[in-house]
Amino acid sequence: MKPKEQKYKPDPNRMTMEDIVKNSDEVKQSGVDWKRFHAYIYSAIQFPKYRLMRNNNTLFLYEIVKPHEANLISTFNAEKSYKTFARNIIEFGGAMEKAGFYRLTAEGANIQTVTILKSRFPVQSREAGKNQNGVPFYQIEVDIRKDE
Repeated sequence: MKPKEQKYKPDPNRMTMEDIVKNSDEVKQSGVDWKRFHAYIYSAIQFPKYRLMRNNNTLFLYEIVKPHEANLISTFNAEKSYKTFARNIIEFGGAMEKAGFYRLTAEGANIQTVTILKSRFPVQSREAGKNQNGVPFYQIEVDIRKDE
C-alpha cells in the first residue's frame, strides 16, 4: 500500500514581497511611497554583494562585506505579531550562522531588535543617534559563530 501523498497547502497568511514592503512598519513610519523601497531592494539585489533573505513575512536585506561577515542594511517586517517577528530575527541569525557567517553588523537597529538578538547571540551595541522622533537607534555587532 502506497503512503498517501501530502498535498502542498500554501500558507494563507504568506504575503508577496510587494505586500511585505507595502505593509512593513519601516515603510509606514518613513512616509515614503512603498514602490520606492521596492525599487531600492530590487536595484540592490542586482549586485552580487547584496542578498535578500525572507522568513515568513519579514525581509532582510544585507551586504556581504567580506568572507564570513555581513552588514544588515534593512529589515522589512509585515508580521502582525511581535512574537513572530522576534522568531524571524532569531531564525535569520541561525540561517546566517549555517551559511558560514561569523559576524553580522547593523546600524539603525532599534532596542527591540537588539534585545531579541541578545537572547540568542553575543551582541555588542552602542547608541548611534536618534531618529527624527527622538527615538534612539543602535549600532550593533553580533557574533553568530557556532559555540566551539
